Amino acid sequence: MVQRCMGWITVASVVTADVTLLFLRLFKQSSSNMGDREYPIILCHGPTKHELIVSGDMTVQDLVVKVEEVTQVPRGHQKILHKGRNLVNSSSNLSQLGVGHGAKVMILGKISPQRTEVEEEEEDKESEAIRKIDMSCTGLETTLNEVITNVNCIERNFDTHSRGEALGRFRKKSLGINEEFMRLLEQLDGLELQENAKVRRKCVVRRIQTLMEKSDRLHDQINNLRVKYP
Repeated sequence: MVQRCMGWITVASVVTADVTLLFLRLFKQSSSNMGDREYPIILCHGPTKHELIVSGDMTVQDLVVKVEEVTQVPRGHQKILHKGRNLVNSSSNLSQLGVGHGAKVMILGKISPQRTEVEEEEEDKESEAIRKIDMSCTGLETTLNEVITNVNCIERNFDTHSRGEALGRFRKKSLGINEEFMRLLEQLDGLELQENAKVRRKCVVRRIQTLMEKSDRLHDQINNLRVKYP
């Protein structure tokens, strides 16, 4: 009787070992094929759920692109969470991150508002207006730098002929440059812009203000030299 029981225990142990080995082989095969096959995952964006077909060898950056297409959340504003982990900055693929069949992935981020053709045309016009003002600013900056170079030459005594007369011309020119900068600021202030264009305008305004400060320093330098060389 004891021998018979021992026999059954031995058989059971062998069967258990075989089943375990078979399971491990199947799991290994499944894992190795995970990157080759496509499968669905669930994107949860607020109250809305989307089914998305992915593959295990898909990178996170590829997923970011698909998430933008499906949810309309811009790539730079996405947070992609899986089991509490933000995947956006990961360099791994979905298989390595454990995002498998039927996985739920939470998407955080605001939807980019859809623009009409009229709004796009209006934004293009606004951008072009700001670009032209910025180009005018570049031209004035070139002229300003030329005047600064000439005034520095006078200060270093590289030009000894008619210094007072030359300083008078450069003073007049620097005042004209400052007036042009003021005119550009007035043009920028008169533009009615959408939010995106307002950011670009702010950058150009700061540039002009910086150049006007540079022009003011030049004006002070010229006045000091005129006292020295009347």
